[in-house]
Amino acid sequence: MFEGLRRRLVQRGDAVVYLRWMLAGFAVSVLATRAYLAATGYPQVGGGGLHISHALWGGLLLFVAALLPLVLSGRRVSRVAAVLAGVGAGLFIDEVGKLITQDNDYFFPAAAPIVYAVFLLAVLAYVQVRSGRKRSARDELHRAFGDLGAMLDGDLDQKGKDDLDRRLRVAAGDKDAPPHLHRLAGLLQDYVPDVAVSEPGRLRRWGRRLSDLAGRVFTRPRLRVLLIAGLALSGAAALADLAAVAYVLLDSWDGRTGSLTARLQRVAGIDLKGSGGVVLVLVRALLDGVAGALLLFAAFLLFARDAGLALAQYSLLFMVCVVDLLVFYSEQFAAATSAIVEFTLLVGVRRYRGGGGGG
Repeated sequence: MFEGLRRRLVQRGDAVVYLRWMLAGFAVSVLATRAYLAATGYPQVGGGGLHISHALWGGLLLFVAALLPLVLSGRRVSRVAAVLAGVGAGLFIDEVGKLITQDNDYFFPAAAPIVYAVFLLAVLAYVQVRSGRKRSARDELHRAFGDLGAMLDGDLDQKGKDDLDRRLRVAAGDKDAPPHLHRLAGLLQDYVPDVAVSEPGRLRRWGRRLSDLAGRVFTRPRLRVLLIAGLALSGAAALADLAAVAYVLLDSWDGRTGSLTARLQRVAGIDLKGSGGVVLVLVRALLDGVAGALLLFAAFLLFARDAGLALAQYSLLFMVCVVDLLVFYSEQFAAATSAIVEFTLLVGVRRYRGGGGGG
């Protein structure tokens, strides 16, 4: 039963694409669910003591997502399964507060950070898969057979055919591969010129058009300006949060709070009831201040001499992975907005470091 698992596992050729769809489904389902429930006053589906939790719908979608690739084959099926898996996981994990508290508290403060932490783990898996590694002839042949399956479904365009040819050339040129894999790669190479290609699907065409449009709009000079502005604004917002929290703490030191302080508490999303709340606010404020200062310094370096990209990347990662976890504890929607902005800046920084953007 486990004989096949003893061989080194092979990463699917479109794993990055499927993970991207899954992450999108996860994020959209959680944000849309929380926004809808907040807008409608958190209604209950059911009556007479019966409540149908949306975690059940999430479990159903997860079951369908697991069932589809076991029964059906093809890239389209895998894409649908990836989306359903992301949406199902999002609907399920959104109710984690009910699952970890004795009183089934959906609003348990630690629930939102847990949801965000699970999302970060999924992002980490995506980054790890995307980083790639040197592939053997066996790896490339597995991917080549996936391309041939796409050809049978009419889902192989010219780019896919070029990828198929490249994979077979790599497999044929792998000196460490067994002879039978060399022969198989050679036979498939002879077949490649006769492989029929199809026009890209609608989603793929839209994706390429958007990518081309982004390349024309976000030229390298424009991207640099946007990154400087984004890093500076994010850093200033983090320092402003530190200043607001510091003011509230100082004004509350003697136990008295005025109306301005109460407003600042609501804006900052903090709770000074008990020593635990004070410690949480202090830690959050200090980390926010450190990250904000680093982002401002990175923006200055990028403005002054086109440097500071590594500092910006690590600062944004620090904000996304550490600071936002604490913000989610008290302010889920503000934290979600902040995380989206920081992820966008992080993508922009990585693109700029890699030489992305037009001239």
